[in-house]
Amino acid sequence: MTRLGRGAFQSCFTLQHLVLPRSVAVLGAACFSGCGTLESVVFGTDSSVVEFGNYCFQDCCSLRALTFPRITEKIGTCCFDGCTSLLTVQFERGSKVRELGLRAFGDCRSIQRFLAPEQMTTVLIPRWTDRHALSESVDFVNGSAIERIEAGRYQPTTAFVNLPGGHWENTVSGPVWTRARAGDISSVPEPVGPDVGSDD
Repeated sequence: MTRLGRGAFQSCFTLQHLVLPRSVAVLGAACFSGCGTLESVVFGTDSSVVEFGNYCFQDCCSLRALTFPRITEKIGTCCFDGCTSLLTVQFERGSKVRELGLRAFGDCRSIQRFLAPEQMTTVLIPRWTDRHALSESVDFVNGSAIERIEAGRYQPTTAFVNLPGGHWENTVSGPVWTRARAGDISSVPEPVGPDVGSDD
């Protein structure tokens, strides 16, 4: 079996622990969405999961931690939206993920740490955090390829995002950083934007 189809285990209310075999490469849309008692997802050694479909684990509100396999390339729209107990998100070293789907981690209000993979070139923090979901730490591994960080209107301070090495600049209004060319600047300015929770 290489693929789990759309809605394969949707709303399976008794599922608590999931161990995916090495052979599975694609998790179809909404295949585990609504599994409200699912606490852990374990991937086999040398996992083959390349794609997490749209809404794949949406509203799995008991899921607490995730470590994505190195081979994973795609994390779809609203893939983990509503996983309100999710605390940490990590990627195996050498991860191939470059970008997250829209609201991939929307309303994951308990996230405390997000360790972005090396190959990710753009991070749009609003894709997992909104006014009700504020991470405490966004980190980038050594050698990160990140070029652009968009923190969104609810970004409080630069302390929230631990910028990787190199020169960074705030190039537009609002909390958006792009990696500057060598010699441009050597400091990271405070983002411009409303305080957390502001409705302005």
